[in-house]
Amino acid sequence: MSEAPTKFEAWVKRYTPSQLVTQLTNRGAATRCSLGMVYAWTRGEHEPRAARRSAIIELSAGELTLDDIAAHFAAKNPK
Repeated sequence: MSEAPTKFEAWVKRYTPSQLVTQLTNRGAATRCSLGMVYAWTRGEHEPRAARRSAIIELSAGELTLDDIAAHFAAKNPK
């Protein structure tokens, strides 16, 4: 049985990883990313840097917060 997706993970799935890459890359060098990066984020392997986190929150139109993103990585990497 798989665990329920986090709010961040569910949002990325609805928004689609490819659309997220396109939108972040179109914002400039500081937010440029790849599909591999987005998948690493959803697996909890790496966190997006500050500029990307801010852009993701903006793209989510208020659906995500910094706390939601932090909670995703806390859930994926329990200590």
